[in-house]
Amino acid sequence: MANKLGFVDGEKVRVSSRRGEIITTVKTTDIIANNVVFIPFYFADGAVDYLTNSASDEIAKIPELKVSAVNISKL
Repeated sequence: MANKLGFVDGEKVRVSSRRGEIITTVKTTDIIANNVVFIPFYFADGAVDYLTNSASDEIAKIPELKVSAVNISKL
């Protein structure tokens, strides 16, 4: 997806959702599915919780922290 959007490794990008935005660094790989953005929780510049929804599923009581629609743009 990064190549499709014209991003290169090491480039800083803005990732935003309805809930917030972060600035993070692009790392391309071919092990993530097409049209999927993966941001690990454990990197300081990927404070991805700002983008996600903390609402919990009514039955399982699990927060929806792993799925969120985002926009990605160059800085």
